[in-house]
Amino acid sequence: MPRSVYRRDFGMLRVPMLAGWLFADLFLVLFIVAFASQPTVPVTKPKVPAPTHSPRPLTTPSTSPKPSPSPSPKPAPIGVEQNPKNIVVQVSPVDVDNPATRAAALAQLLGNLHEQLVSDHLTGGAAGFVVVFATSVTDNPDPVDEAIKVADSVLHVLKKQDAALFGRASGEGFWGGANGNYFHFQIFFFTK
Repeated sequence: MPRSVYRRDFGMLRVPMLAGWLFADLFLVLFIVAFASQPTVPVTKPKVPAPTHSPRPLTTPSTSPKPSPSPSPKPAPIGVEQNPKNIVVQVSPVDVDNPATRAAALAQLLGNLHEQLVSDHLTGGAAGFVVVFATSVTDNPDPVDEAIKVADSVLHVLKKQDAALFGRASGEGFWGGANGNYFHFQIFFFTK
């Protein structure tokens, strides 16, 4: 009889003991999460005071002291504008995708894009990011994927053909929908 009582009592004592350890583990996890979520404080270097006087080198009449170079101004931070310039060019992505009509379609696409950039007075800046949307290439088994490939290829041609405006730009091509025959450009220009 005493042996069964011992087993029952040990099992009864074990549950609160495990609950205590679980509480301690949860408290430790909560402490680590709270500690890790605290903002970091940047470390600042102590400022060293400038010397009150500096010894001057002796100069002879034949030599004169060289002027110290003036510090160059820090360049302004560069970013891209928040709102893109939207330009739609009515050229068929099917014509750009077809090797027989690609050259003429690209020439028309780049010419129309340049005309719109000139009319909107946007040729003086530089593009930082360009998104090109191309509508479906309907004569392809996968018209959406082919439209994305065509949009990417137009972006690469654009960067080569107009390096002054688009040479430093990053970008990506996307599918522009199933209806229509056009390219839609979203151009994010660098801030001045």
